[in-house]
Amino acid sequence: MLKDERLMLTEIKRWNALLVAFLFLVSTLLLLRRLVYLSQAGGGEFQHADWLVNYSSGIVRRGISGELFLFISELSHVNPLILVSTVQAVLTVLIIAVLFAKGLSLRMPDVVVILLVSPALVLFWVNDSTAAYRKELLGLAAFLPLLFPRSSGSVGVATVVTLYGLSVFFHEANLFLVPGLSAALYFRLGKQKSIGPIAILWLISLAAAVFSVIYVSVPDTDAMCTRLLSAGLIDRLCGGIFPWLVDGFGGTTSAVKVIVLVRVNLAVVALMIALLLLSCLWIATRVLNGWFEWALFLVSAGTPFMLYPIATDWSRWLSMQVFVMTFLLLVLAETRKAINLPVHRATYVVVLSFSLLVGISHIAPEPIEGFVFQFVHAVGVVLG
Repeated sequence: MLKDERLMLTEIKRWNALLVAFLFLVSTLLLLRRLVYLSQAGGGEFQHADWLVNYSSGIVRRGISGELFLFISELSHVNPLILVSTVQAVLTVLIIAVLFAKGLSLRMPDVVVILLVSPALVLFWVNDSTAAYRKELLGLAAFLPLLFPRSSGSVGVATVVTLYGLSVFFHEANLFLVPGLSAALYFRLGKQKSIGPIAILWLISLAAAVFSVIYVSVPDTDAMCTRLLSAGLIDRLCGGIFPWLVDGFGGTTSAVKVIVLVRVNLAVVALMIALLLLSCLWIATRVLNGWFEWALFLVSAGTPFMLYPIATDWSRWLSMQVFVMTFLLLVLAETRKAINLPVHRATYVVVLSFSLLVGISHIAPEPIEGFVFQFVHAVGVVLG
């Protein structure tokens, strides 16, 4: 009987691996296809324009990213839109590939599958591609070297610090990842070895936060826009994120009012947030040991809540929370035997069905068509 149970468990994990492989492969292809289409159409007003904010109208938060891409473009004579799209593609594929590799290294138990196919993780980008290709990619990529012991040496830690440093100066929202990244360093390296890198992360965070507050806005974005036009880009890119740089944080502090004004069903939104976060907390009960691990985990997961009253992209912040929780659980999972316990079949089927059928929109986390519908639409386009 025990032998039969072991064989059954192995088979379930094999099917789990095939399921996640299919979902992640299709997700990667859809995301790359949409990125190519968006680039050919001149770029996204937010997805690309935010990466091309620059200092031509004055020093302003996020502007270093545009300066970097425009500088490389001038040196290489490559269109800056192509450069941005290439970085977005590399980061997207890298995050998906490393998550899958980590799942395989854990032999893809049921709870890991539930984590990986969450509608707030990779499938979030697929279900509403306006949430994809954003600057959070850099902040999320900073976690990747910590998922495996072999990639967590001095080079890996330097990569973590570098990616995080870039991410917070590229976009101030990445500052809210620092508790999670600090916890991941602590879990992976231990107390003594993690103190130095964690201190550096917080010093970088302080510098980036001060910079973002001092240089929160510019009087206008005309010169910024003109520079993009002279680089061969279309004027539509000037109408997305750029006006927010004139308003500063004042244009975002009424996020709750905006959510109410667009008549979002707050009860449904609260339910979706609760469901997606509670699923991670349920899995955390199998992984976390002791109050200190729980404290680090909850602080890391809860910090992005501070973004909710500031900016209206609630689903992006929810996704950030789920990514942080997932990364931390994956870092610890390799030493926790309870992660391998199978989930009751009925529960597993219900959770997977929900994850594959229901998505969330990129503003408020209201239900939209999930991965299954996106896949059917894509097949229809190919066959049509």
